[in-house]
Amino acid sequence: MRALLFSCYILLLVASRSNCTDTIVYISSLNEDSNPDDNIAEVTSVFEVEFPCEVSQVNALPPATNVHELRPTDVKVIGAIGDSMTAGLFAKVKNVLGLLPGFLDKHLLEYRGVSWSVGGDSGVTTLPNLIKHYNSELTGYSVKTGKEGTTDAAYNFAVSGAKSFELLSQAESLVDRIKSDNLDNEWKVITIFIGGNDLCAICEEKKKYSKENFYTNLLATIEKLSELKKVFLNLVQTVEISKVAKLPTVGCKIIHELIDIFGKCVCVDEDLSVQHKEYMEEIRKVEKHFDRKLQDRDDIVVVVQPFFGKIIFPAVDPTSYFAPDCFHLSQKGMLEASIDLWNNMLEPVGRKTADFHVNQHIKCPTLSNPYFYTHRNSESTTNSISGVQEQDASDTPDAPTDSLTTEQSIGVVVGTLLLVAAVGYFFLPRNR
Repeated sequence: MRALLFSCYILLLVASRSNCTDTIVYISSLNEDSNPDDNIAEVTSVFEVEFPCEVSQVNALPPATNVHELRPTDVKVIGAIGDSMTAGLFAKVKNVLGLLPGFLDKHLLEYRGVSWSVGGDSGVTTLPNLIKHYNSELTGYSVKTGKEGTTDAAYNFAVSGAKSFELLSQAESLVDRIKSDNLDNEWKVITIFIGGNDLCAICEEKKKYSKENFYTNLLATIEKLSELKKVFLNLVQTVEISKVAKLPTVGCKIIHELIDIFGKCVCVDEDLSVQHKEYMEEIRKVEKHFDRKLQDRDDIVVVVQPFFGKIIFPAVDPTSYFAPDCFHLSQKGMLEASIDLWNNMLEPVGRKTADFHVNQHIKCPTLSNPYFYTHRNSESTTNSISGVQEQDASDTPDAPTDSLTTEQSIGVVVGTLLLVAAVGYFFLPRNR
């Protein structure tokens, strides 16, 4: 009976990424000779976009003497802390069967090398690989797969499932590693991205994951990171989990129900718009706090990068930007996030793009504005960016969702029945 229910569960998950007919054909094609690697997407040029910027003139400018003059050329070290989105969990998995190794060891499916903010695998567009166009000696980026703290993970100390109260320990590990490697006197870019897992639990533990505690946790984390010299800190806005739950496909809705049932994100179907907005406001308060506290230092800055504050789903194939769990970013999504982060860094404070959407063009440093933007250098910028305005992400309307096909509707009914049967078998009391 358990084997039958497990098979039904797999059928349900596979159905989430295709219609019913495709699912039957796919399942019937599986056999003992199947290669597990077939469930992992190949790294091809589709995950790397052409770099359009002229490098030599910017590189010829004098090196930065303070953080407000920091160019990509000056950056020698890159690092990141956060959760599974930074660890690259599931990023290269192309179907639900590829998720199965994660039940044995999640680190097998942490594709840190393609992480948007800190991955350095070849053949993909990431923030480090964009910076490497200017400085090939960049270090600290993660490669391949594996757990935080390993050689391949390098300065990617993100932990899958991490919440904001666990961020300080990551910062401690990163600071210790950089200092032990004698790199504290080099210019660094460190990206902080956290809060999704806090929102996943806030409906059950409101006090523990309150906005006040979120703020306090971020303060303590950045206090630790401020022990470093010569660092540009990206503080990326939190993703609103309930918007991800609105992915416009039937299968994703079913998967999100399963994520809820198995306790991976119990609040996934809740309306978290208020809590998300509060978190975004706390992130802004953290930025202002360190603007004041660090105003006498010219070697460190904290800048909010707001692009993840609002997700705008593309009209065509929106699920392709997410892993098969309809929750984490796919390699395609990682590519878009890396470009959005890079572009945010090159946009003046107050005029940064405040939403995540696809097919963005890579912005370039110029001779007049060759640096990453801070509050101070944004005040004197001569750069005018047409149509770019920071705004409350909640003010932007959602993209329309797709209608259901007949096959998808049938899939929902079948999937729901299988789900009810599985839950009843495993969770309801019964005679032994």
